[in-house]
Amino acid sequence: SICMRERERESKAKEFQKFLNDCHFKNKKARVISCGGPIAGCWLDTLPSTQAYSMTNADFCSASLLRLGADLPALRSLELCIPQCPEAIDDAGYHALTCKWGGGCILRHDRVTDNVFQMLSSVGHRCRKELTDQFSSKQRPDIAVYDYADGKKLLLDITVAHPCAQQYLTKSFATAGFAAGEREKAKKTGST
Repeated sequence: SICMRERERESKAKEFQKFLNDCHFKNKKARVISCGGPIAGCWLDTLPSTQAYSMTNADFCSASLLRLGADLPALRSLELCIPQCPEAIDDAGYHALTCKWGGGCILRHDRVTDNVFQMLSSVGHRCRKELTDQFSSKQRPDIAVYDYADGKKLLLDITVAHPCAQQYLTKSFATAGFAAGEREKAKKTGST
């Protein structure tokens, strides 16, 4: 009945809140909160109908382990990120996903940009990426769509943020989407 489902939903919400209250690690709270964002799990419902929507078994396992907050076995053998970075690699992958020195942020940005570009192109839009010749480096968009709506140009600036990055952690553990919102604000004000 509807009342039983409502009680069950309330019970699960209370359990979840207790879990968050009992969790003393901000990075674990931030990860759980971000997984509950409105579109955070869309990749789990996407059918691998084209190469753009496909993942290797290893990529899927890593993405699943990250979402669950489990350790990534591939990181256990690493001690330091790269020589320029003084931080140690953690088994959960937080450092690998947030380090500006190691390239994980740039790699994720480039993959998202490539996928968005491929999706727009595959539905017939005339697009261009890496517009280095038309914009200053601070204002350079990642993708230009030349025939978006009524012949207007759409400029896309892809940004990737992780809720466990040090600069977002103080608020990410309480608000889903906080890190993404902060990155968006920084892009708009030019303080990236």
